[in-house]
Amino acid sequence: MAAPIRILLVEDDQEDAEYLTALLARADGVQFEIERTDRLSAALTAAPRTRPDVVLLDLTLPDAQGLKTVRRARLGFGSVPFLVLTGIHDETLGVEAVQEGAQDYLVKDKLETGLIVRAILYAIERRRASDEAATLRQREALQREFVANVSHELRTPLTAIKASLESLRRGGLSDPQARERFIDAIERQTEHLARLVEELLAVATLESEGLRANPKALELGTVIRQILDDFASKAAAAKVSLSAEGGFDSLKVWADPDHLAEILHNLTENAIKYNKPGGNVRISAQESDGVVEVTVSDTGAGIAEDEIPLLFTPFHRTRYATAKNISGTGLGLSITKRAVERNGGRLWFESDPGEGSHFHFTIPKAP
Repeated sequence: MAAPIRILLVEDDQEDAEYLTALLARADGVQFEIERTDRLSAALTAAPRTRPDVVLLDLTLPDAQGLKTVRRARLGFGSVPFLVLTGIHDETLGVEAVQEGAQDYLVKDKLETGLIVRAILYAIERRRASDEAATLRQREALQREFVANVSHELRTPLTAIKASLESLRRGGLSDPQARERFIDAIERQTEHLARLVEELLAVATLESEGLRANPKALELGTVIRQILDDFASKAAAAKVSLSAEGGFDSLKVWADPDHLAEILHNLTENAIKYNKPGGNVRISAQESDGVVEVTVSDTGAGIAEDEIPLLFTPFHRTRYATAKNISGTGLGLSITKRAVERNGGRLWFESDPGEGSHFHFTIPKAP
């Protein structure tokens, strides 16, 4: 049997409320759970708790009347569809209410079970279709933005490579110092281009609907020690101390090996790049409620509060990274988030500007 449809009935007239409840109780094949309030303010407070599928809203309440009721409901109930209840002489008001955002209007004196059930089901379905259409439009907009960003990011190193090659053709080959300078520039931009292509492939792989993680039991200590080895020289060059602590040697996780390596690689690389000379990067892990929580902490620049909502957006680079000319594509954290989620975990962080950041992620414990 399908789950009951949750209705929030906003009606101050006791007899009308009982009549509506009785009509809904006669419905065949559909069950309803009804919670009633007699004030709009009370309904707006109750909605986040009760999470209704639909709201039945009287337009004449002690704390709200007419179209003002509809406008407050539209803002307060968010994506929850609502139907307005009017008197027999208020059908014009009902039409105006629909124009203001109500899904439909019902005349109290003309109600019957079939009519009200159809109106409720149609309202829910229209809202679902509307939400799906909005999601699709948002996805298409993000795809267009992503393509534009990719085009820009690919064009930048290619333009630099082309400029260096043209300089070499115009006489740079005969000047040893100029030749080395242009060859170094080509090498740097080629490495940047290769890194960008690798990360774009990683994004495409993780975004693929048909691709799933291939988890297996992994010894977390082995993976962390490999990360420490991989980044030892980079940390030393940046004059940053890189270490691990905690009893991770006894921890086994259930994860895709490539994904877990990518997650730790990206978080550790960022912790080193955004640190300061004499700073620290520390990797730790602990078991909690059937999952393993891994933390990568640094004593670096931290993240400005206004940039927090954008942090996992593809191609986003912080103002600090731009100002300090820190290399990167802006894809690392986006890839990391997707990899964590594909493996049944979650990723979050804490940061104090100027003090550093702590990135945490969970991964299932191996059975």
